[in-house]
Amino acid sequence: MSKNDNGHISEWLNEEFAYRETDLRMFMSNHYKLEMGFALLCVSGEALLTIGVLENRIIPDTELIVLPKSTISLVSASEDFRVRMFVFSSELMDNTSLRLGSSLFLFLRDTPFFQHTPNCTLLRNLNVLMDNAELVSGEKTNEMVELMRFNFLQNYFIYLYDKCQNHFSHLFKTYSHKRSLFFQFLSILDEHYEKERNVAFYADQLAITPRYLRKITAENANFKSPKEMIDKRLIIEIETLLYKTDYSLQEIAEQLNFPDQSYLSRYFKSHKGCSPLHYRKAIKFLN
Repeated sequence: MSKNDNGHISEWLNEEFAYRETDLRMFMSNHYKLEMGFALLCVSGEALLTIGVLENRIIPDTELIVLPKSTISLVSASEDFRVRMFVFSSELMDNTSLRLGSSLFLFLRDTPFFQHTPNCTLLRNLNVLMDNAELVSGEKTNEMVELMRFNFLQNYFIYLYDKCQNHFSHLFKTYSHKRSLFFQFLSILDEHYEKERNVAFYADQLAITPRYLRKITAENANFKSPKEMIDKRLIIEIETLLYKTDYSLQEIAEQLNFPDQSYLSRYFKSHKGCSPLHYRKAIKFLN
């Protein structure tokens, strides 16, 4: 692994398209809201990675697709944890995915990872795709590089679309009604958490009662209630803004629909045990 695989996040995670082999430790111990998306394949070791409020266990032969605008954090990783991955900009994804419609990306948002069987055809094909991503990423001076990136990403999504329909369709069949509602709740939460913190709002969007939403949450995630999930998503966003921006507490309060910065501070301290300013100083000192 080269020295620049782990720091310098802004250098390659903000490129239109890039390939790396890395251990993801640039995402350790903090939450990062990414403008780009990425696809990865775990080649060794294991890790716990959160996407939004959900924790995913990554082991060898896990394929993970993270769409743009996601918030992620590496919770833990073994010393030998390593992945192959390529990143792509939101604009590049939008341009290449127009012909596929929304169904694939709704599926990927709800089911971002798949565990491949060792030495299976799908895994071999995925490694070939990663080889191609490395090739395209290395083409910096080719006058057709933008077309190469477009064609690669479009082919990757078309390949996924076919496999989601023909190989992963059983996942849809095994989803219970409660599981389906749970994923819908996650999608609605990701869209509205900045403005809506009332459980009744999300239950109403799903056409169910708050009590039933609580039951769904308890059965499908390690959270006691939907309110706990709403608070967790909001705290993640506050932490991200404290670390990644220089926004004042008042600006953060306004963005996240708090009455004022004092209310924001009390809310944050009740969940994290320290004030927002103390958290900002501590996390920037550690990094």
